[in-house]
Amino acid sequence: VLCAINDTEKDDLLNKDQDSKEHIQSDQLRTYLLNIRPNTTPNMKLIISYVFSIPCSNAYVESIFSHMKHLWSDYRNRMDIELVAAELKIRKDADIPCTHFYKFILSQDDLLKKIASNEKFDKKKCIIDK
Repeated sequence: VLCAINDTEKDDLLNKDQDSKEHIQSDQLRTYLLNIRPNTTPNMKLIISYVFSIPCSNAYVESIFSHMKHLWSDYRNRMDIELVAAELKIRKDADIPCTHFYKFILSQDDLLKKIASNEKFDKKKCIIDK
């Protein structure tokens, strides 16, 4: 890799105070690699972005499958895929605990009335070609 004199001087200034035993965090390394002469190496940005997009483990995916296993049951096996996706988003992305959400729902009188009514879903007209 060709380096200009200015690059090595910058590297010396950046690494002057660092101990050789310190570890670099991956997000810092990615940012550093993406900002090294970005105009002269456009394909390097693609390679670095691809490499850092690969997860180091499949724990997140396994947790999604675990949540799906609890969602799909014999009682609830006719659920639409959109409903399962919505429930998974709520379970994984919600910032509040379930008990707080439950208390919040109980405090919403209008929502509780709509839940208890017979008009739960918008009626869709199906057009069937004969």
